[in-house]
Parts: sequence; C-alpha cells; structure tokens
Amino acid sequence: MSEQSNQIYESIQIQIQTVIQSLSEQQCQGRLAEDISGAMENLSLLNERLQNELNKLKESSEWKRFTIAFYGETNAGKSSLIEALRLQLGEKTKQESQRKFKEIQQQFGLTQEKFDEVRDVIMDTEKTLEAVNQELATLSQKYAAQIIQAELAVSQAENKSMQEAAELAMQHNKVIREFESETLKLNELLQKIRAERNWWQKITSYIFESPEKKQLAEIKYHVAKVKKQQQIEHNALIAHHQTLKQLADIALTELQAQKKQEQTLIAKRKQELQEVQRKAETERNRLDNEANKLAEFADGQIIGDGRSDFTRTNTAFDFDLGGQQFSLIDVPGIEGDETVVSKPIEEAVRKAHAVFYVTRTARPPQTNDGNTSNAKGTLEKIKAHLGAQSEVWSIYNHPANSPRQLTSPLLNEDNRNSLAAMDAKLKTELKEQYCGSLVISARPAYLALTECIVPGSKDATEQRKFLEKFTNSQAILLLSGLTEFVTCLKTNIIDDYRNKILRSNLNKAYKALYNSLSEMEKLQAEFTNLEKNVKSEVSNSKSQINVCLEEFTGSLHAAGSKVRCKFHDQVQKRIYDEIEGDISHDEFKRSLKNTLNKNAENIQVTLKQLIENEADALGDKIKSIIKRSSHHLKNIVTAQNNNFDFQKSFKININMDNGLKLSGLVAGGISAALGVAFLVSNPVGWTVAFVGGVLALVGSVVGIVKSVWGFFDSDYKKSQQRKETDKVLREANKNIENEINTIITQIKQEMFVEMGKIQKELEAPVKQCIDINTSLKQANTELTAIASNIKS
Repeated sequence: MSEQSNQIYESIQIQIQTVIQSLSEQQCQGRLAEDISGAMENLSLLNERLQNELNKLKESSEWKRFTIAFYGETNAGKSSLIEALRLQLGEKTKQESQRKFKEIQQQFGLTQEKFDEVRDVIMDTEKTLEAVNQELATLSQKYAAQIIQAELAVSQAENKSMQEAAELAMQHNKVIREFESETLKLNELLQKIRAERNWWQKITSYIFESPEKKQLAEIKYHVAKVKKQQQIEHNALIAHHQTLKQLADIALTELQAQKKQEQTLIAKRKQELQEVQRKAETERNRLDNEANKLAEFADGQIIGDGRSDFTRTNTAFDFDLGGQQFSLIDVPGIEGDETVVSKPIEEAVRKAHAVFYVTRTARPPQTNDGNTSNAKGTLEKIKAHLGAQSEVWSIYNHPANSPRQLTSPLLNEDNRNSLAAMDAKLKTELKEQYCGSLVISARPAYLALTECIVPGSKDATEQRKFLEKFTNSQAILLLSGLTEFVTCLKTNIIDDYRNKILRSNLNKAYKALYNSLSEMEKLQAEFTNLEKNVKSEVSNSKSQINVCLEEFTGSLHAAGSKVRCKFHDQVQKRIYDEIEGDISHDEFKRSLKNTLNKNAENIQVTLKQLIENEADALGDKIKSIIKRSSHHLKNIVTAQNNNFDFQKSFKININMDNGLKLSGLVAGGISAALGVAFLVSNPVGWTVAFVGGVLALVGSVVGIVKSVWGFFDSDYKKSQQRKETDKVLREANKNIENEINTIITQIKQEMFVEMGKIQKELEAPVKQCIDINTSLKQANTELTAIASNIKS
C-alpha cells in the first residue's frame, strides 16, 4: 500500500508539472511571448510550494498504520489520556519500561509497603518522642515543687534555730544582767563598809566573812552556773537544729537524686527512640535515593507537570487492538510558543489520518474576535491545522483531580449543554470532517491503571486516595469513561482503517491542490480587474523621461568638474604644505608621486558616488513619472494589499513588475547603464589613466631642477617646486577630464538605451494582463481537472 501511496502523490505531482511545463513551452514558442513571464513566475512559485507540500505529505504519510494525532490546548490532558491507553492496551514500549521498573523495584526492595513501613516507624517514633519530651517536662514540674518545699524546710530550720538561740540567749542574758546588777550593788556596799570599818572590824573581817561577802560569792556562783547552763542549752539547741537541717538536706538530696535517676531513665529511652528514628530516616533516605532509579522507567513520564510547552516534540506509540494496527501521536499544545511547537504540530496533523481535539473545557473553542493582537484564537488554529483532515473528533477531558470530582454520570446538565454547543460550532467550521465528541476523565483512568509509580510520589498519593474511595481500579475505569472510549476506538474509529488511510491521504493531496487553485482564482480575478482599469499616459511619460535625461547629463558634467577641482585642490594643498617644510628634490619627487597616486585612486570612489547619487535622483524622478502615469493600477494594487492576503512570496504586485517595474526595472536599467560605462572605462586602472605620462613628466622635471637647485636659495627652490607641481596638475587634470567625459558620454548613451526600454514597458501593461489572464485560466482549468480526479 505504501508503494501505491507514493505513486498517487507522484502522479499528482507529474500532472501539475506537466501543466506548468506546457505553459512554459508555449512561452518559449512565442505564443504568449514574454508577456506571461510574470504569470509563469507565480505559477512556478505556486508549483514549487504545491510540490513541496506534496513532498511533505509523501514523506510524512503513513499507509500501514492508522494514525491518530492527539491535538489540543496546552495542559488539556492529551499525554495523560495516551498514557492511560498505553497501560490499558499493553503498548510494547510501556510494557518494556514497566518490566525494567519492576526489576529495579525488586532488586532494591522499593515497594510501597516498605516506604509505608519506614514512614510509620518515623511517625510512631516522632509521636513517642513527643510523649517522652512531655514526660520530661512533667517530671521537671513534679520535682520542682518538692525540691522547693525541701529547700524551704531547710531554710526554715536554719531560721528557727537562729531564732530559738537568740531567744535563749536573751533569757540567760536577762538573768545574768540581774545578777550583775546585784553584784554591782554588793560591791558598792562592801566598799562602803570597808571604808567605814574601824581597826577592830578590819581585823575581824579577816577571820569572819561578812554576810554581804557571802552573798556576793553566792551571786557569782549563780552567775557562773547560769552561764554554764546557757552554754549547755545553746549547744543542745544547736545540735538539735543541725540534726533537723541534716534531715532536710538528706531529703533534698534524695529528691534531687530521684529526679536525676528518673531523668536519666527517660533520657536513655529518648536516646533509644532517636536512634530508631535516625535509622528509619537513614533507611528512608536510602529508599528515596534508590527510588530515583525508578523514575526513568515509571509510568507517566510523558505527562506534563503544568509547565507550558512540556511536550515540545511529537511522540508516536504503536498499538495492535484485535489485529487492527494503529498509532497515537502525542502532539505539543497549540497554545505554546509557536516558534517551538508549530513545526511538530504541522508534521503530526500532516501524518495523521484522524485527529482528536482534546480540551478541558466543554465549550466552543475561543476565537480572536475583538482582540487587537495578531495572535490566533483556538478556533482559528483548529481551522488552519485541521482543514485538510478527513476525520476530526473532540474529546472533553473532564477534570477530576480528586475522588469527589469523579461522579456518575461524568457530565451534569450544564456540561452537556456546553458540549452540544461545542459540537455545533466545530461542525459548522469543519463540516463533514467533524465526527462528534467523546467524554473521558483521563487522570483517574491513568491512576487506576498505573502499577509502576515511584513510592511516595504525588501520583502514588493520588492513586491511594482514589483506591480508598472506589475500592478497585475497574470501578474507576468505568466511571472515568475509558472503557467506553476504548470500545468506541475499536468499533467506530479504527474500524475499516485501510480505507480510511487511503481516503485521508488523498483528501490531504486534494486539499493542498484546492488551496492553490483558490489562490490562483483570486489572483486571476485581480488581474481581470486590473486589465479593465489600467490607463496609459505613455506619451507624456516619454517626454518627461527625456527631460530628466537631459538634466541628468548636465548634472554628470557638473559632478565631473567637482571631482577634478577636488583632486586639484587636495593634491596642491598637500604638496604645497610639504614644500613649505623645505623638502629635498628626492622627497619632492616621492611625495608628488604618492599624492598623485593616492588622490587618483580616490577619484574612482568619489566620481562613482556622485554619479550614483545623480542616477538615484534620476531613478526617483522616473519612478514618480511612472507612478503618476499608472495611478489606476496603483489604486488596484493598494486595494489588493488592503483587502486580499496572499500567502508569502505569492502576491499580485510581483506579477505587475513585468508591466510597471516601479523599482526593479528603473533601478536595474540605471545600474546596467552605469555598469557598462564603468566597465568600458576600466575603473581598476584609473590611477594609470588619470596620471598617465604625468609620472614621467615628474621624472624629467626633477632631473632639470636637480642640476640647478644647488645654485639657488631655498625660497627659489620652493617656488620652482610649486611651479612644477602646478604644471603636473594641469596635465593630470586634462587626462582626468578626458576620462570623465568618456564615461559621461558612455553613461548617457547607455541611459538612453535603458530608458527606451522603460518607455517601451510603459506601453505593455494591458497586453500583459490579457496574456497573464490567458495563462492563468488555462492553468486553472487543467489543475481543476486534476483536483476533480483526486476527489472522485
């Protein structure tokens, strides 16, 4: 069948080429002469573009497998649906990637259960650690109150001991003070008694103690006894309170020791838990790192991540469903960067025999109406991309990113109404090409089918949620619409696929030819209108062109005079300046030669530029004359540019250049005239032509001057050098003038020849339009016959 396909395209190409070749031969035989050259150029462009399009169709066409392109908006879910179908229908490359995935999974133990186990350990450990930390906080609070109470008891014991000791001291001190007061009184009494004794009393006082003395001795005895008792009681009190403080200190120490012991036990338990957590996290990191090896072979690699232009190239997947072979092409989104995605989109739809337009919104595609930008709306893109398709289906990919969004039925009343409006709009735009709409929820279908997803990934989390909600994958597939979609694919879409392949490929060839015929018909209509309105003002234009040529000749002579004067002044100034420096005869000779050579070379550039400026001015004048004389044609061309848009490199104003070359013919004629003149004058040899024998003259002058310069002073030498310089310049100026006059004469002659051609062209536009129309009508008739044969 592939060979048959190539023959079909080649047959079409040969027939088209035959039509073009036939017209070309008629031109060569003189039947239409040169007047159809413009038509032939456009027909050649049309043929080239059509042949290129047919070559692309031939290169990209598929004849063995029925090919379906998944086409649509960015992030519409095209890749998700294709991935679900790969899983459901056992696409070979998908089976191979799943096999590799499971091998790696088994080798490294990368099961979801293992990930869940490690996750559970980490979560349980974190909860236990949190409880341990709370226990530590409670323990601190518990012992904080007891320790404070014990410390308070110690402090109170110390305070009580000091208070009781102070009170005891006060009591004893009071008694002692009383005894001391009595002692003081007795001492004073004894001193008075002693002072009042007689000698006998003094003698007897040594033998018998007085009552006062005995009383004083008793008081002292009692004071000593009280002090001793005070010390005993004080010591006993101190000992008692020390005992109490020791007991309080022991209790405090025991509390602190108990707290530390309990803290140590809890801290040890915490450390053990942290070690368990560390090992679990190490295992989780290992699993995560190893899981990266799964990513390459995991399901869903072709599914976008939300970024624009995630899919940038076409990817085809081959299937065999009940012996029916077909391919699905994952196409970049049509709303992406056109510089990136336009080419793969065109290649995909050119290859496809049917197209699924996938959308996430159940509504008619948006247009660019009212938008001031040049960007196409979705509907305009669909018409441009899918115009040649013989079978277009729309797929509403119902968004269901959570289990609660997957309902039965998938569509509510609003969705059904919007979908009906979309079907009606696409049917209006695509006519019989549009086959209807299908409904599916691709994301849940993919999650229900996938077995090879990286544990812990977003897909794994979403899959768990759906399975927890719907129990099993078959329930999800039924609700998602994938089961019904596969049935429709088998019975309605790829059924009788061989005939569909042939019909699709021929339809694209017909569409390519039909588009070209439409352009040709529009072009022919424009030429017919042009033919009715072109009015010639040849006579007036010729006289105006002749006046311009005379003015041009005068301008050329003025330009030549300007060049000669500039040459003379530059050389003279340069040499005079050097002569003022008192140069020698050898230096004078060398400088004069160099300056003549240099400025003679500059003449070529300067003169050429001046002549070209004048020629440009002449060209502008002639263009203005032609423009005025063909104002009716200009109006038609302007209307065409404003109201009729041909594709690139195929515009009506290109054809008109054969009759009225507003820029090319005038500029080309002037360039030809200048080119011939400059070629004849041999611009490369200008230095020799301008200077000629002048250099020899310089040699002889220098020889004469050299023999006499030694006899004259410097001023005289300078004057002689200036005189010789002027003499050389006069000779050079004659040569330059002759050369320039020769060039001007040649330019004038050639310009009259070229302007004669332009004047002749001014008489040809109407005849040219007639001949072009004849050739276009003939081509249109024969190409229409070819298109009819393809369609039938």
